[in-house]
Amino acid sequence: MLDFYREYSFWINAAILLYALLIMFSRRTYRVIVNSLVSQMRNLYGNRLSGKDPEQVTAMLKKIDIPYAEVLKVTSFPFITSPLSILPHLKSEKALEKMMSRDVLASYLVAPQSRK
Repeated sequence: MLDFYREYSFWINAAILLYALLIMFSRRTYRVIVNSLVSQMRNLYGNRLSGKDPEQVTAMLKKIDIPYAEVLKVTSFPFITSPLSILPHLKSEKALEKMMSRDVLASYLVAPQSRK
């Protein structure tokens, strides 16, 4: 086993490094999209969000359309993954809706604005 690693260590380490970079950039993409979406939602519905708890914000979000397709254009990297995930997904509306449900979006909207 050790002989196999020694012989192919460059390729094994390169694959691990590429995977780590993929996850890092995918998480960055998620963070950029979250910040953009939260900023848009606060600009559009800021007065209706102030002083509400997450349950009330979730109820409000169920009544409106969330511009997932619009915020996907903010970044060009083709993969996205949530902060605790180790599996990247192709960046799409469906993947973003799955990662960022209305409950998760509500928690970001209720949180202080300095959250990055």
